[in-house]
Amino acid sequence: MPSDTTSAENGRTSRTAIWIVLPTLNEGGNIEELLRGIKSELSAYRCGVCVVDGGSVDGTVEKVRRFAEMELNPQFSLVLIHQKRMHWGAQRGGAVLMGMIYGLQHSDWDLFVEMDADLAHKPHDLHKGIQAIADQGYNVAIASKYAADSRVLGRPLFRRMLSITYNSLLRTFLSHKVRDFSNGYRLYDSGAALFLCSQRIRYTSPVYLVDVLAILIAARYKVAEFPSTYEERRKGVSKITFLDYLKAGVGASEITVRHWVGATRKKRNVQ
Repeated sequence: MPSDTTSAENGRTSRTAIWIVLPTLNEGGNIEELLRGIKSELSAYRCGVCVVDGGSVDGTVEKVRRFAEMELNPQFSLVLIHQKRMHWGAQRGGAVLMGMIYGLQHSDWDLFVEMDADLAHKPHDLHKGIQAIADQGYNVAIASKYAADSRVLGRPLFRRMLSITYNSLLRTFLSHKVRDFSNGYRLYDSGAALFLCSQRIRYTSPVYLVDVLAILIAARYKVAEFPSTYEERRKGVSKITFLDYLKAGVGASEITVRHWVGATRKKRNVQ
């Protein structure tokens, strides 16, 4: 990683090149504001955004194309991968991996980012994650809902309690190194991204977030969490279904067992 990375606030251009993957499905009410926010916050960086759309029918695709025609410059590029919707429920994991692989194949990027497209994840928090990787030497940085000084706005009590319980169980049985396994606002250095895309990720639903962290932690990648603001969507409808919640519980259990079996095998081989 470049050692002289500077922030946008200092008014100097950073050598760090950042690739951001945005999985979308009917985010027409949010996507333009998000793209403008990313472009503004990362104006000092070479930045590429990859929108991986899962079959939107609300004008999301048209708005992305219009933004690409009007807002691009040598420091900012925008790629749209448009697919037909093939499955019910959220397929966020598959979309993110597709976007990361595209970025690895088409340019040299230093940092890879995944964000939700519903404005729950704030572009102004990007600088904290960039600093954790570029300046502090971490391989992965998570915008944690449970770090000190983090804020969660507008989230229903039921979802808050479900998230707290889910993450507490994962922290207890999978790894104490992470407090927020379920937040999809993450940054990866190029080595972690390349490693991740070479692995077999078993899930395309949101539980892939747990699978990814289990794999990276087992491979001894350094993971940081930084404070962030998470705000429940104001426009559009959540893509998470009851089936996704069920998959999350079953999948997290399978991932935990697999993680411990793998750790036990490694320990035996060392002995």
